[in-house]
Amino acid sequence: MFLCAGGAALVAALLSLGIREPKPAASSENEAESASLPSALSLLREPQRLGAFVCSAANGAAFGTMFTFTQPFALSLGASKVSGFFLGYTLVALSVRLLLGKSADAWGRRRVAVIALVLYGVVLCLTSLLRPNLLFALGAGLGLAHGLLYPSINALAAEGVPRARRGAVMSYFFGCFGAGSAIWVLIFGLVAKSRGYPLVFLATGVLAWSAVAFLPKKAPG
Repeated sequence: MFLCAGGAALVAALLSLGIREPKPAASSENEAESASLPSALSLLREPQRLGAFVCSAANGAAFGTMFTFTQPFALSLGASKVSGFFLGYTLVALSVRLLLGKSADAWGRRRVAVIALVLYGVVLCLTSLLRPNLLFALGAGLGLAHGLLYPSINALAAEGVPRARRGAVMSYFFGCFGAGSAIWVLIFGLVAKSRGYPLVFLATGVLAWSAVAFLPKKAPG
């Protein structure tokens, strides 16, 4: 499994060598335009974009909780296999990306994000009632929620950002996702040990629902 994953990463790295980004023609007009662009830090302070980053952190916390605590919770309940969870997630997440990839643009990015966050919270709260025979269904629910949410808030974070600043903004966006996952899992690992897994899933479900309040209400920029 690890060899396959590492091999896929190496193949992707080799393919990336063939990517060529066109360089803008050097001119005084282009230089003036670059100088007038807002800094990445100023973009981060925009309320609308800041909201997208908060949602990214909450998304990371929810995703990390499902992938970190579902398996040990199921094993503690007597499950002998947990592969159904990953199978359900993978099948549905891929299907959503392939079949509903344009949903955020067609239905509205914020609307899709709201639906996905609500669904995320439902899946998390239901996981607090986990039974081994529900692993596939919960994985599928997570795949649907994450498959809809991640591209939507990604687009909200990048919306209105000048091309020269998108790389920096996306780095912060992905950083918020990773930080949200790492910090939340670290803290609630202690909660799981002292209070049990159900409380972890319930608290994270409430977090996902709370993140709806931070979704940008209008296009940044």
